[in-house]
Amino acid sequence: MALALRPQIASLVAGMNDLLSPGFDPLRLRHNLVWSVRDLRAAGVLVLMARLHDPGRLLRLPRPARRLLTTRIGRLNAAVDAAAAADRGVLVIDLARHPEVYRLSTFDVDRVHPGPRGHQLMARAFAEALREAGVPLLALPAVGPPATPSRLAHAGWMVSVGLPWLLARPASPLRRQVRRIMAGHRAGRTSTSRHLQRIVTTGGQAQPERTQPHTGAVTVHAGAVPALPGTISPLPTVDRM
Repeated sequence: MALALRPQIASLVAGMNDLLSPGFDPLRLRHNLVWSVRDLRAAGVLVLMARLHDPGRLLRLPRPARRLLTTRIGRLNAAVDAAAAADRGVLVIDLARHPEVYRLSTFDVDRVHPGPRGHQLMARAFAEALREAGVPLLALPAVGPPATPSRLAHAGWMVSVGLPWLLARPASPLRRQVRRIMAGHRAGRTSTSRHLQRIVTTGGQAQPERTQPHTGAVTVHAGAVPALPGTISPLPTVDRM
């Protein structure tokens, strides 16, 4: 379907939805990325990809969840490396090398999805990769000022969206932790409000159900880019991870 649009540039980015999926399958993810890149490159499409950073440094997840997430990120990044396979027509940015990914002002209230500033920073990173590859670009717009969501806004999101989403999911380390906390409350060991506050303040965070896993999905920018070489306008759009 993507190739039917006859794109010249396509972004192929797996993200947190893929990592948090209960059915996460690193082998399937690897195959999807490798096959997608193969088909796009065979059609002469320039492919943009990204290696992920460790969001656990920002979320301060409980240790079991942190280990699980770190392991999955390593497998996802290995899949990206396999898909790129030293192909000069595949441009990969490593988000872990950008210090901005460890600042709250880069992300939305859920601390997982990029906020407006995060999207601008990612767009610049991709644009710089294109420029280094010899693709001429127009002048890049300035990145907006930092605007960190408040702790109150994050706590409100956690109670109204994050925790309900987490409890509705199949087995996961965070879900089991919340279940243990609620069981402890029923046994009279502590209060529910105290434990929920602990989860909020320690960053027991999950992604809301407003998006669906998109393993191997391709975002195609068709019709916005003239034939290469040439001036690319507008800049490539970077979708939410």
